[in-house]
Amino acid sequence: DEVLKVSRGFELFLDRIARREQGNTFGSLAWVGATFAEMAARFDAEGQTLSPEAKQYYDRAVAVYRDILERCAANPQFAGGDGAVDGVKIRLARCLRRLRKFREAMDLLVDVLRLRNRVVEAQVEAALTYQDWAAASGDARMYDNAINGGRSARRKDGTQVHVVWGWLKLGNITLRSAATRAVFHEARYNLARCRFEQALGSSGDQRNNLLARAEKDIEVTRLLTPDMGGDPWRDRYD
Repeated sequence: DEVLKVSRGFELFLDRIARREQGNTFGSLAWVGATFAEMAARFDAEGQTLSPEAKQYYDRAVAVYRDILERCAANPQFAGGDGAVDGVKIRLARCLRRLRKFREAMDLLVDVLRLRNRVVEAQVEAALTYQDWAAASGDARMYDNAINGGRSARRKDGTQVHVVWGWLKLGNITLRSAATRAVFHEARYNLARCRFEQALGSSGDQRNNLLARAEKDIEVTRLLTPDMGGDPWRDRYD
């Protein structure tokens, strides 16, 4: 109850900033959007159903982020660079994912990745979007996209490639750097998780094969990184 009271008071303050006629900058609006998203996350249990408070604050964040993108489209100098705009698109996509607006979220992420496909934050968010989409829709093909990537694009030489890498490629790429080791474990854990969830929706030999592949994914991770990412990740793998 106390958290709700404080949140409601702060909500009025943020609304006043977002709605003022003059004085807003890219930075001030981005801060308002990020704060609404953080408030939403505090009420978000990461389950299939959002609490009313989480939904309300995600909706507020979405409105602010959309306002920023509209201003940037009207005045390219408002953001000061493409990287800042991409960051807003990724944060907006994250809110849309939690609101179960998966297609819209994916369109935003692909818009970033088709030009800058090595933006790891966007790649992670895209894989999570496919994974949550699969869980919400029951469409097992979305788990395949989360694992192996999706949204094809054509290279200059005519070959087709996936704009979204998926957990398998993300794990392979982020293993090489200590700076991205946390992303590596997020990718490897979710790779096994996707196979496990696929298995739960299957039966017979297919179920057993998927469970065996999930187990093998975790065993390979242990061989690559014997510490399994430390206690938090080791417990989740277990």
